[in-house]
Amino acid sequence: MGQCDKNAMDKVINKIIQSYKGSVLLLYSAILFFLTFISACSTSYISADVSEHTYFVKDQIGLNVGIWLLVIILIVIWKKNPFVQRFVCRIEDDDRYFDKCRNVMLLIGLTFAVIWTLSTQNRPGADQATIQKAVYMLHIKDYSLFEPGGYLAQYPHQLGLVWICYLFSLVFGSYNYIGFQLCNAIGVVVIEEKLSKISSFFGVRKIGQLAIIMLAILFFPLTMYSSFVYGTILGLACSLAAIEQEVLYFREKKVNNLIGAVLLITLAVQIKSNYLIFMIGMIIVAGIIMVKEKRVRYIAIPILLIVCYVGSFYAVKGVSEQISGYSLDQECSSWSWIAMGFQDGKRAPGWYNSYNMNSYKESNHQTDIQAEKSKEQIRESFSAFIEDKTWAKEFFTQKTASQWNNPTFQAFWNIQIRSSMITQSELVWNATEALGTHRAVVYLNLLQFVILTSALVSCVFRRDCEEQEVRLLLPMIFIGGFIFQLFWEAKCQYTFPYFILLIPYAVEGMDCLAEWIARFSAKRKRFHAESVGKIILGKEFPVLIYVLVLANLIVILYGGTKIKPLHADTELYMEYLEENKGIQAVEEGIIRLMTNSDLVIECGPKESEDVINILLQKKQEDLTSQKLEVIHYQGDTWLRFPENALYLTVADGSNSKRRSVQAMKSNLSASQKWKLQSSANGGVYILYGNTYALTYNEQSHSVYIAPYTGLRNQVWKFERLKEQ
Repeated sequence: MGQCDKNAMDKVINKIIQSYKGSVLLLYSAILFFLTFISACSTSYISADVSEHTYFVKDQIGLNVGIWLLVIILIVIWKKNPFVQRFVCRIEDDDRYFDKCRNVMLLIGLTFAVIWTLSTQNRPGADQATIQKAVYMLHIKDYSLFEPGGYLAQYPHQLGLVWICYLFSLVFGSYNYIGFQLCNAIGVVVIEEKLSKISSFFGVRKIGQLAIIMLAILFFPLTMYSSFVYGTILGLACSLAAIEQEVLYFREKKVNNLIGAVLLITLAVQIKSNYLIFMIGMIIVAGIIMVKEKRVRYIAIPILLIVCYVGSFYAVKGVSEQISGYSLDQECSSWSWIAMGFQDGKRAPGWYNSYNMNSYKESNHQTDIQAEKSKEQIRESFSAFIEDKTWAKEFFTQKTASQWNNPTFQAFWNIQIRSSMITQSELVWNATEALGTHRAVVYLNLLQFVILTSALVSCVFRRDCEEQEVRLLLPMIFIGGFIFQLFWEAKCQYTFPYFILLIPYAVEGMDCLAEWIARFSAKRKRFHAESVGKIILGKEFPVLIYVLVLANLIVILYGGTKIKPLHADTELYMEYLEENKGIQAVEEGIIRLMTNSDLVIECGPKESEDVINILLQKKQEDLTSQKLEVIHYQGDTWLRFPENALYLTVADGSNSKRRSVQAMKSNLSASQKWKLQSSANGGVYILYGNTYALTYNEQSHSVYIAPYTGLRNQVWKFERLKEQ
């Protein structure tokens, strides 16, 4: 090849690489700009119950921006402190000291994750519980989940995680949730360490690497996910470790790094299929670097990744079919998740509404038939979007906000809807009940805005760095996740791993902006019009134009009242908080519980030594059997007769409309838990569950449980007594 041809080829290659860089950076910054905008003006809250309902609530733009500026100013001040400067210099110059500081921070992160795991000990539910059940069923050779229409026949993408958990159970046993959660705790630390290490590949200094670990710890939903018995944490840890190994292979050309990258990302995809997006990102960056460096050997990366992915998929499927005896070729069609992602629902637009499961049953468990139905449903959805463009914009705005603008990313919700193997501490309960979650969201909402805005700033200051191909790998994966979630079933749990990828860039953005402000303030005395013009025309002007274009686009799309979809549930959410304030209608202490006619609840004749009937009798001042002690704990109330230490108890578990009430010894069951709610006329309702209330009949002097109606015979008065 002649010199002219070589130069022409080099120009073509450079254009390809520049186009790649420009496209990724443009799309990445545009997505960040939009997410920063919706984070500034609204917040998405999720209810603390199984309804999984999302509230779109108005936010305070001034407060968000003010906190972000305050953080930057504090960093500038921090950097100018002589002690800090000496510390930073030592960190940058002394590798052993840096390693020691990093290990201490990682140990802190591990400690938090382990404490959280041991203090929650939540049981899994939904898919997580079914996977653990499948592992146990494999041990007892029950293959019913592999039958046509069974869980694993319907969702074979879960087979990888099932077999990994099966291998885990050979050592730790089945249903060992604590063992899995402690592995997650280690995975959290791996994520923090790998984010820090990957950032070093594109020029983040050592002090910045420590800041990345610190920011990951401060964003505590990452730590809270250690209690999630699923593949989210372990898959992300393996994916980031694979990316680290791939970059090391580019640098050191060692085969063991290549093998490590391939095996780790293959394992990640088997743990959770969504991490295929990370694998695609690794393939693309390998192709770009291969073209840039003209190294044909890099073709081994995409080839090995594809071969290992396909091979592992068919190997896991083949082993499952061989052992179970069932063919796994009629799974739930992927098109059904996309069709569901374009439908409205009770949770939020695009969230789960059982379409995939229902259409699978309606198609008689035939993949092709379901795929055709789903495609038809997608066409209908798009026709509706085209006919009503305003509704289409509201739909996708709320779908995006519900996934990306919930600063907890369902970390609290995962705890709130699951039972625990222990009675959790008051500290944990107060932190995870509805009001405790709201208080945490106030902090996380501000931190989320700081992360988004700072990551956006990094696009301005570091758009021309040397290791741009490596630097843009995580943003490219972030873009893939964002686009994927536009079409797929919506859920905060799905977007969580991609948001975590922003942490290194947020630290980089804060550092770069603080450095720029420090330099600007240092030169302010000789900062004149000519130098300002050079800076603007030389570097900042194209960025300012770009920012102005995006800002104007946002104003056009969401100006005036068009932003209402992001504020739609502000009043409803305030009402939700009022309902969940947890203020007890009766304080703890000794009381008499009376009807409107001043008849008092009293222990009646004994049925046995430990069971006494409950009656209504006239009030007698000195009768101890008419005294009740009110005890509150974690949102529930116990009503105890102190004379004999018996508790007001629902005596039977039948579903009849009228259920008897007795005084019994403590049995630590739900039959002795009540909720006291104020009534409009000054009395209280004594609720059992959500649908029953303590009810009385003054003619028969009887007390019982009946469906809650709010009528007069369910309103109780109380008289506070002095404790003796």
